[in-house]
Amino acid sequence: MEILQKEAELQEVVQLVGPDSLQDADRLILEVSRMLRDGFLQQNATSEADASCPLEKQAGMLSLLLEFRTLAAAALATRVSLERVLSIPERDELIRMRDIPAADFAAKADATRERMRASFAALGKQREGAVT
Repeated sequence: MEILQKEAELQEVVQLVGPDSLQDADRLILEVSRMLRDGFLQQNATSEADASCPLEKQAGMLSLLLEFRTLAAAALATRVSLERVLSIPERDELIRMRDIPAADFAAKADATRERMRASFAALGKQREGAVT
């Protein structure tokens, strides 16, 4: 809820001065809130995997999205660009998690989490290599 409330505040600013005037941390909030809406809150009743969603899958999806936000914010704090943060391939996977059948979700979520952590670690190492 906090992310979506912050997004609503930021949308007012975006309407006045445009999204490019926002700092990367605020632009990240806009992106994460979009991911939450598109990948978590929005439901596709015609999809067999998404028509109903068990609580365990919902909790897992939300956990992954919030971990993405935490890792992305940490990367931004170490001066990794927002464009590089948003370019990790797992970002798109997080939005499509709702299409994974509940029976397969736990294993696929664990694999996505590990790849996502590795991608963020690689971003940090690339940044360190560029600095030294």
